[in-house]
Amino acid sequence: MDKVLVVDDEKLICEGMRRALEGLALFQVHTAASGLEALKLLEAEDIQGMLLDIAMPDMDGLELMRRLSQRPERPFTMIISGYEEFAYAQQALTYGAVDYVLKPVDAEDVARMGLRLYQLIQDRRARREHTEKMHQFVLEHRDAIKQKLLTDILEGQIVSRTLEDMRAVYGIRLDGEYFMAAVIYLCRGDEGVEEVAFQVALKAFEEELNRLVAQPCPFHINLFNMENARYVLLLAGAQPLDGQRIQSLLDQVLQAAAGVEGLKCYAGKGDQVRGLNNLSASYVHANEALDYRALFGSGVVYDIGDYRKNPQVLGLSATLEEIQGHLRFQRFDQAETGVRAIFQRLGQRGLTQGQIRFFTLRLMLVLSGILVENGMDAPEGFWQDVLTVAVADAGDASCVVLMKNGKGAVLSLGGYNSSSALQLFQRHNVARLDTVFLPTQDGEARLAALELLGELPARRVLLPAGAYQGKDLVRTGADIQFVEAGAVFSPIEGVEVLYAADGSALTFTDRGVTVMVELEEAAGGSCQVLITGQEQSRVNSSFTVLQSDAIIEEMLAEGEVLSPGTYAQPPEQGSLCLDLTGRGQIQIRRED
Repeated sequence: MDKVLVVDDEKLICEGMRRALEGLALFQVHTAASGLEALKLLEAEDIQGMLLDIAMPDMDGLELMRRLSQRPERPFTMIISGYEEFAYAQQALTYGAVDYVLKPVDAEDVARMGLRLYQLIQDRRARREHTEKMHQFVLEHRDAIKQKLLTDILEGQIVSRTLEDMRAVYGIRLDGEYFMAAVIYLCRGDEGVEEVAFQVALKAFEEELNRLVAQPCPFHINLFNMENARYVLLLAGAQPLDGQRIQSLLDQVLQAAAGVEGLKCYAGKGDQVRGLNNLSASYVHANEALDYRALFGSGVVYDIGDYRKNPQVLGLSATLEEIQGHLRFQRFDQAETGVRAIFQRLGQRGLTQGQIRFFTLRLMLVLSGILVENGMDAPEGFWQDVLTVAVADAGDASCVVLMKNGKGAVLSLGGYNSSSALQLFQRHNVARLDTVFLPTQDGEARLAALELLGELPARRVLLPAGAYQGKDLVRTGADIQFVEAGAVFSPIEGVEVLYAADGSALTFTDRGVTVMVELEEAAGGSCQVLITGQEQSRVNSSFTVLQSDAIIEEMLAEGEVLSPGTYAQPPEQGSLCLDLTGRGQIQIRRED
């Protein structure tokens, strides 16, 4: 039961108000005859409400309220006074009184005041309980809320007061003048790592990462655990940040990941910036640095600043820009000299295979882009005018890879083998995907598709109508579109695909030849490939079924050209590739 206090130096009035309040059966009522006596009771008891007279010996009511006003929480107080002057009422309200009532008052007046005090006390208790629940919620979900705070930080929506709160509640320290962002990205070390094993590995790495960032350091390290196996480090300090210490920290992070089986780890480091409002730029740089991970692989700290300081890379990039300028101004002799210089540089030691492929592709894109800008088609043979339809590995993790003229797409009926698809794209110099088609709601297939999108950006992601979109796909930056079952869409320019109404097959048509990839339930979820003429249908065509593994192996070995009406099943290992040429022929081969 809540406690209230009646304070009045007139004993009869004080006793009368006590009885009126006790008659409500809502309070435990205390009384005091002076301000000093009331002050002692307030210090000894948890008083929630008070009826207070002004004129009293020792300490009047206004002085008592003045002293109470300095407390963070004080009882709700109603003044009962014989003074009609407005100055008294004004001063009482300034000190926090909730009402000012003139004497005389009767029992009904006191009862009404008591009911109002009761409501005020209950409202405050409800607010306090709600605040405590919210505080507990924040503590229980601190990591998730902390993750969302990263967006506010990077968008500059943080003020000094918020910085203090973030430090007290979440341990986020962004005080200082110098800042830097780093991004840690992890993925499966091998396609065969199952989801449970992958999550266990992530948890083991996270524990080690928390230990590393907790070590004593001359600057503040703030760790954010993002979705899709990404971690963000925001570094802050009053003095310029020690670059060697940061490099050492990130090297230790990579070593920790290398010690966890089933993980590959990449680290991207942004530029050091001055001022919290520039931290978002450092974060962008860190993500841009990770775009180079396909060139150098895992276990490397990617720093755009360091990367651009590499003399060989700088020379190649500068020469490419010079070639582009020469071609635009039709200085063909100088452009030819530049192309020769590019290939000479690519033959020098010190460049990885990934870098060589990267700059070869960039050179091809520069040359073809200039032709397109001038309204000319690429010369015959510049791009091999071949559509390659590849089924990346047999089994329920298979997916279909399309490649034509340097463009790529990947489509799935029931699974995704991101590592095999990525290998195919790298071999065929595909640096960006036009389309990723993900009709399945299978969690592992979705994760594999996200891994692929993490390695190669895509222009768009297609989902079946009504499918769950999700923030994970939105964050890839691709345009999310939806496709109705039975609809025709174009994953690559010039290629049409029919998505079967029952979701069991994909049919690709290019220059009069149709290739159907079917999810065969009888084969345990594996894919089979049916090749027909454009005028033929699956129902009335007579086709040959290649049932013998020996026949398939013989055809793969000899690179036999297939005619319409052939039915083939992918090999158990490697990828079955069908090359559709401009002459309407189909070459079958296998890529391991």
